[in-house]
Amino acid sequence: MKSELGLGIYTSSDISSILMLPTYKIRRWINNFWDTHFAEIQNSKYSWGNGKDKAVNFHTFIEILIFNKLLEHGISYKKILTAHKTISEDFNMSFPFANTKILASDKNIFYYINNETIIKADESKQIGIKHILEHFYDRIDFDDDNYAKRYWPLGKDKSVVIDPKHQFGQPTINGTNILIDTIIYSYYKGGESLKVIASLYELKLSQVEDAISYMTRKVA
Repeated sequence: MKSELGLGIYTSSDISSILMLPTYKIRRWINNFWDTHFAEIQNSKYSWGNGKDKAVNFHTFIEILIFNKLLEHGISYKKILTAHKTISEDFNMSFPFANTKILASDKNIFYYINNETIIKADESKQIGIKHILEHFYDRIDFDDDNYAKRYWPLGKDKSVVIDPKHQFGQPTINGTNILIDTIIYSYYKGGESLKVIASLYELKLSQVEDAISYMTRKVA
């Protein structure tokens, strides 16, 4: 599955940096799950490149994000793989975790089949109860086709955004093409004050503060 214009380019190192997870783990997940288990079901490959240079698009990045959130919630690999397969087959989609809102409760996975009905993502297809379920999509924006289109790593009340339509999906200041890592943070590490950086790029001080907060959180 090759990258398409506007869908971003994310190496294992990029994903590791954004999600603050070990690179080896991201690389292993891509190889073992997306390029093997999920690829067999979809008869397609999710990455391109070889070895350490493998890269994926934004929708696979979002799937990896949700995959990790489900693991953190205490859900087993087996249940996650079953849920991915079940939703993929029900909706005939390659990126079910990036297209269907997944919820979790009591170490089980559920998904919406419409705005009201929630189904358990396994062979039982039991009806779920909305108010007891925890969802993982509060930092993700969706387009009109319900595909993930933007990710807000610090939350939607902050300026840092990961949008595949800007700078190939690298973290930027919302509404701009200003790269946080190579532009704003490099000035900050060089000793420039936040006010000077804000003036240089015609940004609000709060936007610069968000950028620095993101970078210092990432490297901590």
